[in-house]
Order: sequence, then structure tokens, then C-alpha cells
Amino acid sequence: MLAVVLALAGAPANTPVSCQPSVATGLTYWTDSGPSRIELSERVCLAARYAGANRQERNRIAAAHPNLVMFDVLGSGLMILLHEAEHVALQSRNECQVEKAAYAKVHVLLRRFAPRLYPLTMASATRYHSGRPASYRGC
Repeated sequence: MLAVVLALAGAPANTPVSCQPSVATGLTYWTDSGPSRIELSERVCLAARYAGANRQERNRIAAAHPNLVMFDVLGSGLMILLHEAEHVALQSRNECQVEKAAYAKVHVLLRRFAPRLYPLTMASATRYHSGRPASYRGC
């Protein structure tokens, strides 16, 4: 699943990605030579696991998290994951440029990994995108 997102963004397949309980959504870490790694919240990692799971695994994931609306987790989570991958692909710290690129591509992920839930997951991704600060959307 992560490889598909990195490839869609155009980021190197060997980009280190990890899940960290202390991260609120997602972070891209930088060195002098550019982006070095991505850290994701547990909720974004849950979205990635759910997206890559078969029906039986998805049922288990949903049952283990009864208080979460999985289409909402999936829509916003894949949007966040793609946003961080775009930082790496574009070699850019410009949040507006990165968010614009991610939002333009997120429909591809949602149609591929949740075709039956697409209207709901896309609405979730759109709500997340629309709720971002103007500096993420105004370019």
C-alpha cells in the first residue's frame, strides 16, 4: 500500500515511513539534502492498513475499532499519507503546492482501494482538505 502511494506521488520507493503515536497527522523530516523520512499518526497508518487489506482483514480492523467510521478514516488518512509523500516527491516544503498535488491525486487511491466506498471516502478527503488552513489551499 505504501509503495503505491509513494509511486503515485513520484517519491522514491525506499523513502522511510513509520507510524508514531506522538504524531498528530503526518510529518516529513528534512536534512540539508532534502526530505529524509515520513512519520505518520496511528490513525493514518490504520487507514493504510485498511486500504491494503482484503475483506476479511478489513472486517477485523473495523471490529477492533468500533468507534471509528472507517470510510472517514480512509478518506482523510490517505489524503494525509499522499500529502506527506508529495513533500518527498516534489522536494518541497511549500504546503500549498504539496496539498494541491495531493488533493489532485487522492481520488486515484480512493477509487483503487475503496471503489464501493468512493463517494464517502472522497467526501471525507474533501472535508479534510477544506478544513486545512488557507496557507495549504491558497496557491
